[in-house]
Amino acid sequence: MIEPSTIPRSASLASRVLLECQGVSHNFGAKQVLYDINLRVLRGQIVAMVGPSGSGKSTLLRGLAGVLEVADLVRAGFRPLGK
Repeated sequence: MIEPSTIPRSASLASRVLLECQGVSHNFGAKQVLYDINLRVLRGQIVAMVGPSGSGKSTLLRGLAGVLEVADLVRAGFRPLGK
């Protein structure tokens, strides 16, 4: 991970946000696979998502990509995605 100290201090947090989601949830019928997921990825960060099969990794990625409608906020920079 690139340490925050390598990001110029003049850059505001909003300008460094590459991808953000707040309160992302999703159900497949009665089964809730994502519940209140919050994530912020800043420019220069490397993020890995790990977990057991069926834990919602692919569902979250589909929601972040806008392929699957997820509840609440997903945005790239300042632009809302998905809905």
